[in-house]
Amino acid sequence: MLQDGIVAQYLRDHCPKQNFKLCPYRDKLPATADQFLWGNSMFNTLGRFRD
Repeated sequence: MLQDGIVAQYLRDHCPKQNFKLCPYRDKLPATADQFLWGNSMFNTLGRFRD
């Protein structure tokens, strides 16, 4: 979903009305899920798998 742009499109459509944790980073998403989960991405800033 990340590679195909689905996540970016969803955030573009919904961030003006919603307050998702990814909204501030919607223009900086990495190209792949591997980069998001295991690279140095905003996933670390957001707390990885913690609440």
